[in-house]
Amino acid sequence: MLKFLLLLAIIGGIFWILRSKKPKENNSQQVENLLECAHCKTYISSREALFSNGRAYCSQSCLQRGI
Repeated sequence: MLKFLLLLAIIGGIFWILRSKKPKENNSQQVENLLECAHCKTYISSREALFSNGRAYCSQSCLQRGI
């Protein structure tokens, strides 16, 4: 019985060591910069923003109204 428990503890220790050495996957998405629309004050990602005169706009209509 003692040999069985010792063998079980060794196998468990090996699995624990191997499991902790796996590289963790990065499931989180990359952080994006949010910009405030110069006209309506909503926040949009910098990739989707429309820029004019150094200001960011969320849509073409806000761009036209804000100029």
